[in-house]
Amino acid sequence: MPDDTDALIERFTRAITSATSRRPAADDDDDMDQRGGRVPYDRFAAKARDLKAAREELAELARQFQEAREAMKAQTEALKAQAAEQVQQIARQHQEDLALVEHGIKDPLGRTAVRQAWESRPASERGKSAADWWASTLAARQAHEADPEKAPAPEIPRVLQGYLPAAAAPSPAPKGAGQSAPPRVDAGARPLDRQTAESRAAQVKPEDGLGALLAALQGS
Repeated sequence: MPDDTDALIERFTRAITSATSRRPAADDDDDMDQRGGRVPYDRFAAKARDLKAAREELAELARQFQEAREAMKAQTEALKAQAAEQVQQIARQHQEDLALVEHGIKDPLGRTAVRQAWESRPASERGKSAADWWASTLAARQAHEADPEKAPAPEIPRVLQGYLPAAAAPSPAPKGAGQSAPPRVDAGARPLDRQTAESRAAQVKPEDGLGALLAALQGS
C-alpha cells in the first residue's frame, strides 16, 4: 500500500492516460479494410498485449486505491475516537477543577500539585480521582482533630499543607470552670475567730486576772 496518497493519485492518472492513448485494434482493422488488406498478426498480438497490460495495471491500481481508501477511513475513525476521548478528558478535568475549588484549591498551581500528589499514591489508596482523594484527606484530617486517639493523622504533602483549612478553635470553657468556689457562709453566722475568742474569754475565771483575759482574747 503506498505511503503517499499524492503519489498513488499521480500513478493512477498516468495509467489512465496511457490506457486511453492507445488506439484500439479495431481502428487498425478499419484502416486495413479501407486499403483492402488484412491486419498483420504481429501488430494484432502487440495490441492485445498492450490492452491486457493496461487492464492489469488498472486492476492493480484499483486494488491499491481501495486499500488506500480503507486505510484512510480507518485513520479517520481513529482520529475521531482520539478527539472524542480528548474532549471527554477535558470535561472530566473541568469537573474535577470545580470540585477542587470547592475544597479550597482555587489556583491552577495548587490543582496541579494535588494531581501530582494523587498520581504518586499507590493505585489501591488514591481513589478514582484527585478530587476524591483530596476530599477524603480533608475528612481524615477533620476526624483526627476531633479524636486523635481513634483517627490517625493523614499523610499530607508539604506543598499542600498551605491549602488546609484552619483548624477549628476549641470551645470556650464554661464560665468559672477550673476555679474553686469560695466557701459558703451561712447567713447570720459570726466570724470563726470572733466566736473562738469569745468562747475562750468566757472560760477565764475572775480570779485569773486581767492578763489571763487578754491572753484568751489574743488566742495565746
